[in-house]
Amino acid sequence: MKNGFYLLAVMMLCTLHVSQAQDIRKGKWYLFQEQYKRAWNIFDSLVTKDPSDARADFYLGQICFLNGKPDSADYYYKKGLAANKEEPLNYIGIGKILLNKGDTSGALGHFEEGKKLARDNAGYYNEVAEACLASRVKDFETAMTYLDKSADISPNNPGYFIALGDYDQLKKTLGEAANEYENAIYYDKKNIEAYLKLGKLYIGARDYRDAIATFNSTIACDSSQIIAYKYLGDIYYKNAQYKLAKQYYDIYISRAEYNPLDEEEYAFILFFNKDYMKAKTLLDDVIKVYPDMPLLYRLRAYLDYETGDYARGLQDMQTFFNTRDTLKALALDYVYYGRLLILNDHDSAGAVALKKAIELDSTQHDLYNEIARIDSKTGRHIDAIAVYRELLKYNPGSAFNIVYLIGREYYLAAEQDTLPKDLSEKQEYYKNADSSFAILTKLDSASYIGYIWEARCLSKLDPETTQGLAKPYYEKALSVLLSGNITRNQQWIEECYRYLAYYYFVLGDNEYKTHPADAKANFSKSLEYWGKILQIDPDDAQSKAAIENLRKICK
Repeated sequence: MKNGFYLLAVMMLCTLHVSQAQDIRKGKWYLFQEQYKRAWNIFDSLVTKDPSDARADFYLGQICFLNGKPDSADYYYKKGLAANKEEPLNYIGIGKILLNKGDTSGALGHFEEGKKLARDNAGYYNEVAEACLASRVKDFETAMTYLDKSADISPNNPGYFIALGDYDQLKKTLGEAANEYENAIYYDKKNIEAYLKLGKLYIGARDYRDAIATFNSTIACDSSQIIAYKYLGDIYYKNAQYKLAKQYYDIYISRAEYNPLDEEEYAFILFFNKDYMKAKTLLDDVIKVYPDMPLLYRLRAYLDYETGDYARGLQDMQTFFNTRDTLKALALDYVYYGRLLILNDHDSAGAVALKKAIELDSTQHDLYNEIARIDSKTGRHIDAIAVYRELLKYNPGSAFNIVYLIGREYYLAAEQDTLPKDLSEKQEYYKNADSSFAILTKLDSASYIGYIWEARCLSKLDPETTQGLAKPYYEKALSVLLSGNITRNQQWIEECYRYLAYYYFVLGDNEYKTHPADAKANFSKSLEYWGKILQIDPDDAQSKAAIENLRKICK
């Protein structure tokens, strides 16, 4: 009976050890996958079940150290040592903390103390080397000493090659580091840690093709991968392949523990995929949890703009600028800020923001159009002209449209009520407008636009129509318009007819007493054009009145 009880106890103890070992492996897997909360839960659970589980304490310390909390790491390493002085790993942890503080001698003492307990274990030597490399104060000499000992015991162990790869990477010999990670994979075809480190090395070297291949190999080794999908998403995101970035981030986000920085990047990927509402919903949830993260407000402002929530978008952008060093702001920040200001009726401030965007990124040529439109809208037509001239430098292929806009701004400047009618400045603006539209006729003689606008400018310079300055240009415009789509061009055709009708009326009126025969001929031409206007618009009152008066005169 006693033997049976003893056997049962041994079996239960073996089962417990197997279970603990499985949990340790699972926790370490999450650690390599950068899923620190899940790893923490596993190791913390192990310590709760068995306070003497010093290995679990060590890995809790590792998680703290990886998250930039060396004091907390030190606490767990010491806790593990107090729980079980025979566990060598916590000697490494304490040594790493001492090395981190610059106490090389104290660190070496702990490494050697743990070595006595490890009994020439290659894994122990690899861990010491990694500790020397992970510390703020690197100890390359000690790292290599312990790596040599690892190789002496087991020259083909994957952990040795991984640590050696880390050593080479810190020494900036990236080619050798890659070879070492590949050696680790050669001796352990499913070594996830080696694959992940090799892939990250390729990312750092901007060798994205090999990085993609490596992470895909990682996934092939273990289909439950988490972090590899994130790295793949990051690569495609950096290379503006947003559809693929979203594909991999969709998988990553569905498997990973909650991380606001990951959620933010995922929202950016959704933004570039134009999945605005999903990104906005995601960010709204993140901001509820992390209301003090300014970068979240930046992206939400972008999304607010794209989804028409302009008032909140402006508020979000201002929150971002108020809590973020503006020297670190992007050109795109000012693009959205400017547009949101404009949409909230802050035109002048919006134009200033758009100009700042151009200062930060001179390739943002299209913004000149938006700035010029604001200047025009607010009556700053000469400022608008200067902006359009800048645009012309960068976009000569659109010369016709830009020169037209320059001419129109000169025309609008002359039309402003703030300028007295007889002011020479007003006439100068009309002349400059005429010169711009004359360029249009040279750029495209088959277009009526240049002729129409030249005619309008010259009509303003000849307000009494005594010189007929606009006549040849209206006639040229009419010739082009009548050879095109007459129905579509009726507005412009009517304008030409109206000017010519009035021109011949004025000419006849001036000749009425001195040259009655010529006057009658001009009145007849005037009647002809007024009649053509009525063919387009039978209800035109001016044409009807003019025809009635001319018929009386011509009797």
